[in-house]
Amino acid sequence: MLALSLCSSSLAQQPWTLVGIGDTQVLSQSVAGGQAIESMTQWVVDNQQAKNIVFVTQLGDIVQDGLYGRTNAQASSVNNVDEWNRVEAAIAHLENASIPWGTAVGNHELDWVDVIPGVTPSSNWWSSENPGVPVPASGFEGWKQRFGPTTTGRFDDVPQFGGASPDDVDSYFVYNAGGRDYLHIHLQVDVPDTAISWAQGVIDAHAGMPTIVSTHVFEGTIHGPPNHPYLPGSGRNSANQVWDKLINDNSQIFLVLNGHTGQQQHRTRTNAAGKSVFTIVQDYAGFDTGGQNSGYMRLYEFDESNSVLRVKTYSPKLDEYLTTASHQYDLTLDWLTRFDITLVGDLDFNTVIDINDWNLFRTGHLTDLSSLTKLQQYSMGDMDGDGDNDVSDFALFKTAYDNANGVGQFEAMVSRVPEPCSSSLLGACSCSSLIVLRGRLGRCRHGRR
Repeated sequence: MLALSLCSSSLAQQPWTLVGIGDTQVLSQSVAGGQAIESMTQWVVDNQQAKNIVFVTQLGDIVQDGLYGRTNAQASSVNNVDEWNRVEAAIAHLENASIPWGTAVGNHELDWVDVIPGVTPSSNWWSSENPGVPVPASGFEGWKQRFGPTTTGRFDDVPQFGGASPDDVDSYFVYNAGGRDYLHIHLQVDVPDTAISWAQGVIDAHAGMPTIVSTHVFEGTIHGPPNHPYLPGSGRNSANQVWDKLINDNSQIFLVLNGHTGQQQHRTRTNAAGKSVFTIVQDYAGFDTGGQNSGYMRLYEFDESNSVLRVKTYSPKLDEYLTTASHQYDLTLDWLTRFDITLVGDLDFNTVIDINDWNLFRTGHLTDLSSLTKLQQYSMGDMDGDGDNDVSDFALFKTAYDNANGVGQFEAMVSRVPEPCSSSLLGACSCSSLIVLRGRLGRCRHGRR
């Protein structure tokens, strides 16, 4: 692993972008709205290289009126073709450009919106609009006919596609971005227990891989979350239950995205391992009502070198950014400590701290590490993440070595190393003058060969 990390180009950590498209339900209802959706996806194609766009995630409610429409209780065939066609036309821009994308299924993709088989609709719209008519069978059959991975086979030739759940509603992708692999899971509205079990199996098969979850209902405070699922029914989960059953104990999950609530909020939560998890809701459907068709979407810019995830909101149709605090902000994320370092001081990542790590540390001491990635800098002894290997890093490495091997073992190891450099480094650490210390370390580094 060390050889691979040191040979990789620092350019591998260039910032990259994940595009988040929220609830397009209102846009799908009109020709002008459909054009606004197409402006989003065409913008992605046009800016893929400039923004280093790696993936597009859609967060549910991709249409407004399900398969059959909302009020026609006697429908015997699809009567909502136009909405689906508009959305598919927009998605075609991505697929024609071979840009991978995925979608989390929302409540408006149900064949009969908000209707779960065998359960009275939560809004009770069915009884009021269709008095005396039994609640019909309803599922995601219309969505599957358009976007179901297994049903349609539309992702078969997408190398980033990993697989779909047995019911063909949930899916996952693995893509390389910024020099590392990411797992991205899309889960249906209210994430049923069956979907959680499937997702856990996917995570187990990709243990340790940085993971993003896109779903329809999670962050937010209305229309269900945090304490209730949006729709009733056995086995459906609230946001709090999804956290407890899936997010909290899987430390590799660091980002959860959703739509649904009409809100623009975010939180940083702490999981069972003490790691940060960013939970973000974006739903701009309210900006599209009344013929506005604004078409705002999110740009999530991952800048690993600067330890920041930048969140921006942009409308290609209006060529306008929303820059107030709820629409644009930065989140601090140190990828190195979050995903790479499992044992501080283990510079070659073999789960032990030994003389090989010490040799790596000595090689990097007082050398120019500025052209390396943060992972490479760490592998050369930058213990405190400030971009160099100096006296403070020496003290940290010595402490880490003794913590792993026993008090006094660092000095014992150094005494067994034949090169004079090791003992000089150890002696120099006790000097009170930083100038004297740097002088000794510099002479040692230049003279040991």
